[in-house]
Formats: sequence, C-alpha cells, structure tokens
Amino acid sequence: MRLSDGRTLGYAEYGCETGYPLVFMHGYPQCHLGASTLDHIFRQHRIRVIAPERPGFGLSTGQSDRHIMDWPADVQALAHHLSLSRFAIIGGSGGGPYALACARMLPQDIMSAVDRDQHGESVEERRAQLLRILFEPFTQGTDPAAYEAKLLSQDWGIEFRDITYNNLHVWHEGTDWNSPLPMTEYYVKLFSNKPSFKVFEGDTHFTIHRHLDDILSERMIVA
Repeated sequence: MRLSDGRTLGYAEYGCETGYPLVFMHGYPQCHLGASTLDHIFRQHRIRVIAPERPGFGLSTGQSDRHIMDWPADVQALAHHLSLSRFAIIGGSGGGPYALACARMLPQDIMSAVDRDQHGESVEERRAQLLRILFEPFTQGTDPAAYEAKLLSQDWGIEFRDITYNNLHVWHEGTDWNSPLPMTEYYVKLFSNKPSFKVFEGDTHFTIHRHLDDILSERMIVA
C-alpha cells in the first residue's frame, strides 16, 4: 500500500481471511515471511494475520532517520487501509519494541490486546521456504538491517510508565541468551499497569514458538 508520505508499506496476510485480525510484528532481521511458517496455527485458531514489513525490509520503502516510535503511524495507516476497526498485536523478538510502541501511541479502543514474543510440506518445499525467509529481508540490501540493529540496541524512546494500556501480556524464555530474562524482568517492573508475565522455563529464544498454540488459545497474543 502507498502511505501518505509516498512510501510503500509491504505486507502479507496469513491464516483465516474471515477471522479476527492480528497484526504481526516480525522479528529481526525478518520480513512478512516470518509469519508464514505459523500459518497452519493461525488457520487452526481462525485468526486473520496481517504481517507488515518495517521500512527497508522486503517490499517496504526505506525511511530516513526513522525511530521505533514512528512505526505506530504506519500500523494505523494500514489498519485504516484494511478497514480494521479493532485488532490485536503480536511482536516477537525484534518486533517486541514495536508492539510496545503501538501500545503507547495507538488509540486503546482499536486494540484488543498487545503481546510481546508438524507441517505437510515436502523437504524441498520447506527448504525453499526457509531460503526465502533468510534472504527476502535483504531484498533492498543490508543497510536497513544494520540501521535496525542500531535502533534495537539503543534507547527505544519508549517511556514504559506512560503505557497505560491495560491488556498487555509478556512471555519470555527462561534460557534466552539473545534477550536475557533479567532485562525483561526489569522492564516489566517499569509499567504503570503491570502486564501479565509468564516465563517458559527451559526454553530458548528459538523454541518459544512451540508454545504459540497454547498462547493463542489463552490470549490471542504473543511476545
């Protein structure tokens, strides 16, 4: 879709097209294809998943001097474009800060929840899918990924105490070396409205996805 400033916002849809809308914030460095491997779970729960790509990734035009807090405006424009009056948000891994930015900036009446974190295909089909997931985020080169790494590793510009949204859920892994648990525990304490917080003991940054089915059944949100 074309944004008001002339940029293109790339996105894809997965799951059930008549289901409840869930905006999926992809991880780093990924694109809309990050949600494609979970399509069977979304269909099972009859959820309509919209996966937009952040500036510079996949089909989305780059945005000079962008900040994490700029992202909610793009999400709101996409929701208007798709005529979504209400939706949930999921942000896993590098998408987590962007989900929190939406919780801070978007009108609460359009968000129902915000969360932070066996296939039938042949081996050849799975291999092709994996290669697309690995390489499509770099369609426009490596500069966008390098810039996003900088954004994620510095102050996000989010005042946690100013997030008054009261339907926030956080899931984390007990042995996550990419995003250590003590840091998440520290951030959770900063919220004025304490979110629900669950730790999956024994899981790593790359195994929490196996709990997605239970998470969606419980809350319809992920982190």
